Amino acid sequence: MVRHINNGDVSSRASKRTHGRIYNIARQLAQIAAGWQAAIDRTHLLGEPTTGSYVINLVSNVATINGRVADLAMTTVLSTWLQGELDRLSRDRDWLSKAVVEVTYELVPGEAFMGSHPGYWTSQAFVVQLSATVSVSTADGTAEASFRNAQAVIGLTS
Repeated sequence: MVRHINNGDVSSRASKRTHGRIYNIARQLAQIAAGWQAAIDRTHLLGEPTTGSYVINLVSNVATINGRVADLAMTTVLSTWLQGELDRLSRDRDWLSKAVVEVTYELVPGEAFMGSHPGYWTSQAFVVQLSATVSVSTADGTAEASFRNAQAVIGLTS
């Protein structure tokens, strides 16, 4: 979903292109945050309650998991991707007034997950169900995107 904030003197065509770029940033961040790379923070997830959330603020580069500041590897992954995208678009980091990724998670025993998802197999003790929501704001507009995924959590086997 893209919401228009300020068109200024930008032509309609350029404005649509800019809004598309903002939405693309939000969409890509959501897919990365809940994609296969989400497993890099497995040690944090395995030490937390079976359900919860983590939030990564990419403007301040601060992450929290269940309300506590955490050193999540995903923060670096997302920040690096975001900087590359901003460079590609010839934009400075201060173009972003907000870039927040919120991921809710649920750790499900691997056997239970396989039982409710025919065709899915894992030897890992847990599968994490992830739902990422991203909100991006710039002087040119805002966008929100979401993505859901499930990943085996490497580290414990059944």
